[in-house]
Amino acid sequence: MDLIFRGIRHAFQLLLRGDPEVMAIMWLSLRVSGLATALSLIVGVPVGMGLALRRFPGRTLLLAAINSGMGCRR
Repeated sequence: MDLIFRGIRHAFQLLLRGDPEVMAIMWLSLRVSGLATALSLIVGVPVGMGLALRRFPGRTLLLAAINSGMGCRR
């Protein structure tokens, strides 16, 4: 258990000191997650609006597939 606490303490020390390698990893992670969020927003909002506002053949099947992918029940 002491090993885990020492590791956590060391991680916080690296963060507080601004270790260049840790900062590079942190900024890369933030850029990747931000880009993924932006892309999903750009694609997801128009698709969601289209599904909500338009009626077309196969819509029910598409909604069922999307809801099952999200683990939702209707």
